[in-house]
Amino acid sequence: MIPEYTNQVTVGLLLLILCSVLSIGMLIAMAVIRHLDYKRRSRCVDESDIDKSGAEEDTTPASMLFNGVTRWLTIRSSNPDAVQEVLGLHNAKPFRWSDGPARLGDQTLFISPAVEGWLFIFGPGVPDPSHDVDASFRFIMKLGRELGHVQFFSHDRALDYHAWVRVDGERVIRAYAWAGETIWNQGKVSAAESAVGMRCFEYGEEFDFMSSPAIVANAANVPALAARWSLDPSKLDVRRLASAQGIAGELLQFH
Repeated sequence: MIPEYTNQVTVGLLLLILCSVLSIGMLIAMAVIRHLDYKRRSRCVDESDIDKSGAEEDTTPASMLFNGVTRWLTIRSSNPDAVQEVLGLHNAKPFRWSDGPARLGDQTLFISPAVEGWLFIFGPGVPDPSHDVDASFRFIMKLGRELGHVQFFSHDRALDYHAWVRVDGERVIRAYAWAGETIWNQGKVSAAESAVGMRCFEYGEEFDFMSSPAIVANAANVPALAARWSLDPSKLDVRRLASAQGIAGELLQFH
C-alpha cells in the first residue's frame, strides 16, 4: 500500500505542474493579444497616412513630423530663446517644422516656435522615464523651476509604456509613468485623465490578463490627454507652421 504522504506529494506535484502550465498559457495568450493589438494599431496608423483624396495638403509637414515622436514636452511660453538658454544646447541653429525628425541626430533636441502660447520640445535628447525615471524627473523639474508650467508626455506603441507629467514651477501637479510596472505616481488624478479613460495603477500593484486592455488604452490615449492639458502637436494647423523656425541643437549635459 502506498503511504498517504506519498499520495499527497504526488497530488501536490501534479497541481504545481498544472498551475505552471496554466500560468505559461496565460502569459503566451497575453503576449499574442498585445502583438495582434499592436499590429492592428500599426495598420490603422499606416492606413491613416494614405492620402485618400489625392490632395497634397492632406500630407502635412507637422503630421509627418510627429508621426515618429513618442516623447515630448509642452511649455507655456512664447520665447524659444529662453528655453534654449535653460537647456544650453550645443551647436544650436534654426530648424524648421518641415525638416522632420530624421534630420535630428542622437542627443539632439528641437525647440518649436510658439504655437498658441505653447512651445514643444522633442528629440532623442528627451529623457525616457522607462530607461531612467530619475533622469526624467530631474530634467522636467529643472525646466519647471526655470520656465514655470511644463508638461511631459510619452507613449511607446510597441511596449505600451506611457507617462504624463504636469509641473508648475517646483510643484508636481500630476505625474504618472508605467513601464512594465508603475514607476512614478504622484498627485491627484486629473479630470482630464478621467475624461479620456486613463486607468492608473498603484506602486507594486499586481498585473493580470484583465489589466492589459487598460494599459494599451493608456498608451493610445496620451495624445488625447495632451490635447486636454494643452495641445496635441500632431493636430496642429500646419499651414501656419510649415515654414516656421524653431531651434535645434545637441544636449550635452543637463543637471
